[in-house]
Amino acid sequence: MIDSLPTENSALKIVYLRMNRLKEKISHRVPNGYFKCRDDLRETFSARYP
Repeated sequence: MIDSLPTENSALKIVYLRMNRLKEKISHRVPNGYFKCRDDLRETFSARYP
C-alpha cells in the first residue's frame, strides 16, 4: 500500500479530487434544525441589520 503511489504529489491529488467530489455531494444540504430556527434567525438578523 505504501509504495502504490509513485510520489507524494500523486497521493495529494487523489485526496484533493476526493474532497472535491464530497464537497459537491454535500454542498446542497441544509443543516439539521435549520427550519426549526429559521424564523428566529430572520428576526435576529433583521433587527441587527436593518
